[in-house]
Amino acid sequence: MNRTFFLLAPLFAALLVAGCDENVATGPDTPSRAPRNLSAYSAGDASVALSWTAPSDSSDSTFTGFQVKYAGQTQDFGRTARNAVVSGVAAGEQVFEVVAKRSSGTAESATIRWAPAARFDTPSSLPEYIFLVSTPSGFDVGDSIFNPTALQIEASSQGRMDLYLQAVSDTDSALTFKSARIYNAGWRPTVFSTVSHTAPNLNYGLTAFPAENTFSLYQVRLASNTIYYAKTFGFDGTVHYARLHVQILPGLSFPARRVEVRVSLQRSQGVRSA
Repeated sequence: MNRTFFLLAPLFAALLVAGCDENVATGPDTPSRAPRNLSAYSAGDASVALSWTAPSDSSDSTFTGFQVKYAGQTQDFGRTARNAVVSGVAAGEQVFEVVAKRSSGTAESATIRWAPAARFDTPSSLPEYIFLVSTPSGFDVGDSIFNPTALQIEASSQGRMDLYLQAVSDTDSALTFKSARIYNAGWRPTVFSTVSHTAPNLNYGLTAFPAENTFSLYQVRLASNTIYYAKTFGFDGTVHYARLHVQILPGLSFPARRVEVRVSLQRSQGVRSA
């Protein structure tokens, strides 16, 4: 597929509203003569939508526009451009650069790293754990980077469990994800973010990862059609971040509820923006 670039502001806006795919990476602010707030969104299997704001000196008469660079390809855009869709993006981690050009020949740029996530496309149905059942149903996230897996916990696989589903307590039936470390300190620790995002359905596009300092909860109350964020710690010292799409199945009551969970896990361990 040829690598081509399109300036598609209306389409780009629609992509963000509809959420066509799953990944977001956001770069830091850059010096005032360079594009600022550069972001990269997945717009399809081989397309990435870039968004940026103009440098603070964009009203200067010497400022002429922008240039997008990726994998040796370049495309020029005018002064008013604020987004572009890059097609034909190769698999794996990529670096995009947006340059602010000037008639003087000088230019400053912002760069961002983008990588696709591994997505568990078939939602897993996870039953609520109750104390009458000796082996709770859990989710293995950190050990399965390329194919997150739901599993029934048994003695042979207890060490792999990242989280499980349960009521908050005997007296509070709110449905929650709990870190496996709450159930048994020897199982894998998981930390949830205090930030969540609404998602109308399990096909909804994913949003940016919340800040690192928001990962502080060992249990999180669940609402249907919501995206939650988890940080898991592997026994080998690795750290993984995952987005968890949750849809509570209707018609079931405490203590026999179920949720469908779709997991999107970044391929680059330890990096929230992947």
